[in-house]
Amino acid sequence: MTAAQAKADIAFDCNASAEPVLSSADLDTLVAGARRPDEDGVLPTETGWAETYDLNAAKARGWRIKQARVAGTQTRSSFEGDYQSADYRSLDFGRLAERFEKRAIGSISISAL
Repeated sequence: MTAAQAKADIAFDCNASAEPVLSSADLDTLVAGARRPDEDGVLPTETGWAETYDLNAAKARGWRIKQARVAGTQTRSSFEGDYQSADYRSLDFGRLAERFEKRAIGSISISAL
């Protein structure tokens, strides 16, 4: 998978174009943060790294960004005339993040020598 493919997949599953929008720069940051060592243990910063990403971790982070952006915002009305509280949107975004967090590979600890 290439970085461009990872970006497109994250954008789709995070509904990036819906408010609050995840910008192209946001998506690039998510892709960069999702890089993982490849199956041979080659780190993303090393020559010969085969592009490897934890897309679930990136998607969870994307939903957490959206959740943070609606926190503390005002209630807004929808096209149907009902109202949706920012608090409820924040909870919904949090639930979506949790769904992807459960599927994520996990964090990798790298210590300096």
